[in-house]
Amino acid sequence: MYQNACAFFEKFVHQYPIDENDIRLESYYFKYRHTYDVVKRMKELIGNKKEKDLYLTVALFHDLGRFVQLEKFRYYNDVKTKFDHAKESVMILEENHWFTCNNISEKTKDIMEFAILNHNKMFIDACEGLKKDLTETLRDADKIGILDRKCVTGGDVGEVSDDVYEAFAKEKLVPYTLVKTEADGILAEIAFVFDLSKRESLRIVQRDRVLDSRLNLLKTSKRYESICRILENYFKSMV
Repeated sequence: MYQNACAFFEKFVHQYPIDENDIRLESYYFKYRHTYDVVKRMKELIGNKKEKDLYLTVALFHDLGRFVQLEKFRYYNDVKTKFDHAKESVMILEENHWFTCNNISEKTKDIMEFAILNHNKMFIDACEGLKKDLTETLRDADKIGILDRKCVTGGDVGEVSDDVYEAFAKEKLVPYTLVKTEADGILAEIAFVFDLSKRESLRIVQRDRVLDSRLNLLKTSKRYESICRILENYFKSMV
């Protein structure tokens, strides 16, 4: 399954010819690299699961819709573009008859589509068993993949707003509707760790120090010490 998925993915993403002078080029390659970063993290999380191909295939397909979004709107932002990239990812697989062509059962198709549709939601729809584990693992791999990206900025990121800090202090995801400053956006991404389902995911975040580049950008914030303290206490309690 996974090898066929790789062939489909490569053919699909390379159908968008982007000139080297196109402003979308960096975004295109960022999402391309991110996809394989998520696959890499998925491999770490699943170990020797017998459904390994299933997990890796879903990781590979979870952001297919992002490439359509970039083509249509020139940037990635589901809220501003009113574009559900997860739903688009599923539609791409359906329209290309990928499940039928690869003899995927209706049960497995349902599990795969569920995981993709739920990979970026604030909360997962009700599920259990393999569907729940796949969805949670995909969400973890995706978040670690995002945090893997070194965070850089052109200068002062501003201050963390009260609403964002209060949400972070509750050890919950920060709703993007609260984000007002660049510092808010950085802290909202750091808060991804509070939504990681697997203990191994938290170990990976600690081991690879994936939060460091973002925390460094918040060193000028008056809340920097308390942010670090919240994270330290959380990891101590969870790992």
